[in-house]
Amino acid sequence: PLPSNGLDHDFEEWWAPYPRRVARKKAKAAWVRIVKSGEATPAELLAGVRRYATSDTVKRGFIVHPATWLNEGRWTDEPVRSPIDQALADLKASLPPEDNP
Repeated sequence: PLPSNGLDHDFEEWWAPYPRRVARKKAKAAWVRIVKSGEATPAELLAGVRRYATSDTVKRGFIVHPATWLNEGRWTDEPVRSPIDQALADLKASLPPEDNP
């Protein structure tokens, strides 16, 4: 088990990039529960929140409370592409592969 001071540090590292820092007590309880249960590591949660913080959803202003994000397992969400990025990816996938000698 992680010492509580390690958990505190890891939670603070996760909390800092969260784009809507509200209901901290609920968020911390959910975060600690998830880590202690082995459902996710602090590193997995941190990577997930970093993806979320830069997502198009957040850029459009749709930001869920941190405890909700944790309780719904959103650190496992696939990144959502903007319609322009998706169209470019689809176009690139439809082109023939380039010759690379």
